[in-house]
Amino acid sequence: MLKDVNFNVVYSSGEKEPSDFFLNALMNSDRFDLGLGFFQSSAFRALALGFAYFIYKGGQMRIIVNDTLSEADKIAIENGLISEPDKLIEKKFIETLNAIFETLSSYERHFFNCISWLIATKKLEFLIITPSNSRSGLAHQKFGLFYDSEDNIVAFNGSANFTKTALKHNLETISCYRSWTGEKSVLDTIDYYKNLFNKIWTGKADFVRIIPVSMVKTIIREKFPVQDIEELIEKEDEIVRSESGLKSNRKILNQKYEEIKINSLPDFKPAIPNKMVLYDYQVEAFAKWESANYQGLFEMATGTGKTITAISCGIRLYEKEEKISILILVPTLDLITQWEDELRRFGFSRIIIASSKQLNWYNDILTIINQSFNAKISYAIIATYATFPLDKFQSILNKLPQETLLIADEVHNFGTERLIEKYPLKISRRIGLSATPARYFDEDGTSSLLDYFNAKEGPTVKLDMSDAIEKGFLSRYYYYPYAVSLTEDEMMKYRDLSQRLMQYFDPGTGRFNNDSLVSMLLMQRKRIIHRAENKLIIFRRIFDELLSKKENLKYTLVYVPEGRPEEYDDEDERLINEYSMVISEEFKLKQHQFTGITANRDDVLKRFASGKIAVLTAMKCLDEGVDVRRTEVAVFCASTGNPRQFVQRRGRILRKHPDKQFAFIYDMIVVPTITSKYFSDSLKMERNLLRNELIRVKEFAFLAVNKFEALRKIESVAEDYHLDIYSSD
Repeated sequence: MLKDVNFNVVYSSGEKEPSDFFLNALMNSDRFDLGLGFFQSSAFRALALGFAYFIYKGGQMRIIVNDTLSEADKIAIENGLISEPDKLIEKKFIETLNAIFETLSSYERHFFNCISWLIATKKLEFLIITPSNSRSGLAHQKFGLFYDSEDNIVAFNGSANFTKTALKHNLETISCYRSWTGEKSVLDTIDYYKNLFNKIWTGKADFVRIIPVSMVKTIIREKFPVQDIEELIEKEDEIVRSESGLKSNRKILNQKYEEIKINSLPDFKPAIPNKMVLYDYQVEAFAKWESANYQGLFEMATGTGKTITAISCGIRLYEKEEKISILILVPTLDLITQWEDELRRFGFSRIIIASSKQLNWYNDILTIINQSFNAKISYAIIATYATFPLDKFQSILNKLPQETLLIADEVHNFGTERLIEKYPLKISRRIGLSATPARYFDEDGTSSLLDYFNAKEGPTVKLDMSDAIEKGFLSRYYYYPYAVSLTEDEMMKYRDLSQRLMQYFDPGTGRFNNDSLVSMLLMQRKRIIHRAENKLIIFRRIFDELLSKKENLKYTLVYVPEGRPEEYDDEDERLINEYSMVISEEFKLKQHQFTGITANRDDVLKRFASGKIAVLTAMKCLDEGVDVRRTEVAVFCASTGNPRQFVQRRGRILRKHPDKQFAFIYDMIVVPTITSKYFSDSLKMERNLLRNELIRVKEFAFLAVNKFEALRKIESVAEDYHLDIYSSD
C-alpha cells in the first residue's frame, strides 16, 4: 500500500531521484492518473520500472498528453489555414509515436509492452489535448495521482518534462502530497489535481480541447504484441540486472519479485469479472449444455452475448476442476482480437494466437501443453478456420487434453468439406456459436455440424432476434422494404440462367438437387440481382425521403451491391464508386468507403461513430466481427438470398448504443418479372424462390415498430404474383 512507503515531500537534484518516487508509487498502487505534458523518445524511461508489477496487481491507468504540433502548425491553425485541425493533430501525434518506436531501447520498449497489455485488457485510456485559445496549453503542467485499494492517494507535480534528461538526471523537482497526513493544505492540493485531471478528462476544462485519438491505442497494440505477465516481469527483472544505473532501484524490485516468486509465477485464476452479472439465460445455458454431456449449439442473436456465454461455461468448468484449456476457432482476424480481449477480462493470462500473422504459435502451444501437464495451469488458444486444417495445427490437436473446451465461433464456417474431415473427435467438450448456424444450400455441411455439436434435435440454447429485442439487447427498428424491378435486358439474362437451373430443380420437394453447378448458376443469377440498374433510382428516392425528414444523415450506413461474393474485384470497385459519388456529389454528404481491403478500419469506424463521417458506404464487411452499433439509418442495396447474411447484416445494425433510440432500415428487394413471357417450365421454381425471399423479409418486417406498414408493402408484391406468404406449405 502507498501508506507503507516513506515518500519524500520533495524529490530534487542530488538527493532523491524522481525514478525512485515513481518506482515506489507504481509498486504500491493499483490506479494511476497521469498528466504527461510533452514526451520525447525516452519519455517513459523512468516510469518503466515497476510497471509489470503494477499490471500484475491489476493496475489501471489514464493518460493525458499534450499535442505534438510545431509552432508553425499552431499558427496555421489559429489563422484558419487548416481545414481539419483535429486530423492534423492526430496525424502529427502518430508520426511522433512512429519516430519514437524506431529509436526505443530495450528498456523503453518494456514500458510500451506493459502499455499494450493494459490496452488489451481495457485498463488504459488515453487522451490528447490541445489549447483552446492560446498556444501554451499544459506544457508546464506535469502532474499525476496514484491510488491504492484503501483509498490512499499520492499526488505529485513538477515542472520537469517526462524526458530522459529531466527524469533520469533530475534537472528539476517533483513535489509529493500524501493523503494520509491529514494536513488541510495537502488535502486541498490533492483535491486540486484530482479535480483538474477529471475536469480535463470529462471535457469540462475550457482551456483545452480533447482530440479524438482512435488510432493511437491500435498502433501501440500492433507495434507491441501482448505478452504474458510472466514475460513482462521477467523482462523487468532482466533490465534491473543489466542496467548499471539502476542499483538504487534493485533492492526495491527484488523484494517485490521475491513476493511473486518469478520462477514459479502462479496461474491467474479465471473468473467472472467483478462487475459482470450474467443474465438468467446465460446461467441456464451452462445447465443445458452440462445435461447434454458438455456438447451443444448456442443459436443466439447478435448482441445477446454469445462470447460471454461460452467463456462463462469454461469458467464453470474451471471452478469444478481448478484448470481449463480452451480452443477457440474464429473466421476472421477481427474476431481474434475481440476474443482475446474478452478472455483477459475473465482473467486468462496465457493466451496463444494461431493465425497467418503469428510466426511462433506452434512452439508456444507445445510449450504451454507441456507446462500444464500434471499442473494446474489454464490457457486458451485462438485459431482461425484457415489455420485449423493445416497439418502443423492438426498435430497440435492430438496433444491437447481430451477435456479441452472447443468453442467454434460463427460455427457455420466450420461446416465445409475440408474442415469436416478434420473435426477433432478426441475433444469431448464442444460449443458451437452462431445466430444462424444453418449453411446456405449445404444440407450435408449443416448436418455434420449439428451431429458434431450434438444438436440434431435442435439447438441447446436458442435466443432469436425477437427475444433479443424483447429483452432489450437489440434496438427496436422501423423497416421500409422497396421492390426493385429488373430491366428487360437483365430479365433475359436472368431467364437464361433459370432455364439452365431448371434441370436440377425437383418440383415435388421445391428444392434443388445437390450439384456443384447449382451453386455456380445461382451465384451468377444473384449477381444480376445485386447489380440491378434500377437500384440507383430507388437509392436516390430513399435519400430524398431521408433528407426531407432529417436535418442531417449522420450515422447512416449504405450497404452497396457487390460483384463476386468471394473476392473484391474491378466490378466491385466500380459499383461502390458509383454509389459513393451519388452520396457525396449529388447529396453533398461526407462519406467514406469501407470494404474488406480498407486500411485503418478501426479509425474509419470510430470517425463514423463520432459523426465525422456522415455516411459509411460499405461492401462485404458486415457479416462477422465488425461493430457498427452507432448506425441509426441503414440502406441495404445488396439483396442476399442467404438467410444467415440476411440476419447477420441486419442484426449488426440493431446493436444497442446509448444515443440510439431506434434504427431505421431501408431494404431493396429485387423482384424478377415472373410471367409466362419469360418463364414457362421454370415458373413454379421462380415462384418458389420469390416466395422464400418474401417470407424472410416478412419475418423481419413482423418485428418492426411499423410492422403493418411494412407488411402491406410485402403483401402487395406477393399478391401481384399470387403468392401466399403466410401458409406453412
